[in-house]
Amino acid sequence: MNWHTFASTLLGALFTFSGILFTQALDLQRRKRDQKKLIHALMQGLHDEIAGLLDFARTNSVHPIEAVPDGTDSVRVASARRVAEDDRPDGSAVNAVTDRERGQEKGKESHLHAVRSQVTARSVHSGA
Repeated sequence: MNWHTFASTLLGALFTFSGILFTQALDLQRRKRDQKKLIHALMQGLHDEIAGLLDFARTNSVHPIEAVPDGTDSVRVASARRVAEDDRPDGSAVNAVTDRERGQEKGKESHLHAVRSQVTARSVHSGA
């Protein structure tokens, strides 16, 4: 039996196997990094969305519910209150539409940010 041939074959197999293990370790590390980037992009999108909702809630004033005095017609009191709110000088009924539109635009921006981050992470993943 030729020990030289056997030893060189065994040594070549060990180098090949160590190369496979090294490549798998690098690939696993890259996948973990890409997954962290995707999770970060998702969390950033959620953060922006929640911030937009909170900003929308802060800009739209919530009116407290007032008790209707005993012996009055609740429908007449409610309709009178509604007319009074529409004519207020601060114009909150008019501003509510623009505030809602601003909240929708902010939500679209945060969605686009999340999508761009995912596309960037995927291009990094496919390009590496």
